[in-house]
Amino acid sequence: SREWSPIRDYTGNFDGQNHTISELKITNTSHDTGLFRSVYGTIKNFTVKGDMIISADGDYIGGVVGYADGSTISNITSYVNISNTAGVLHHIGGVVGYIANKDTFVDKCLYYGTMNINNSHDCIGGIVGYSNAGARISNCANHGTVSATKDGAYTGGILGYVNNTNP
Repeated sequence: SREWSPIRDYTGNFDGQNHTISELKITNTSHDTGLFRSVYGTIKNFTVKGDMIISADGDYIGGVVGYADGSTISNITSYVNISNTAGVLHHIGGVVGYIANKDTFVDKCLYYGTMNINNSHDCIGGIVGYSNAGARISNCANHGTVSATKDGAYTGGILGYVNNTNP
């Protein structure tokens, strides 16, 4: 239950071996926030439970990964509740906040948390908040709640917004 400092620039192969990480607590944020701040490798096979209560502006907020680029993210369950009491958040996901390119794969991920995002008109999704260039998302489900109070927010049970001009 202590403030978590996200793992930064992870490039390896993290296999959680079906363990659970409990009582994740994040209140400090700016850019790339989650259990992992940024992932460029593979993370798989674990569950995360906890709360992110943000009180400042922030970009790329994910219950598990803030920013993913060329990654494989699989068999992860997120029970992370995400909310904000102040500030404006951009690209928020129950598992991944922002995916940078099409070479990122998200497979067999589940979200069971609650997202109540205030003062954001940006991309909010149960699995992924924002995907740039059409990342691959498959076999995922959102069993949680995704809500935004500001009109015009891009919200989705699986994906908040995809930016993909390529077929």
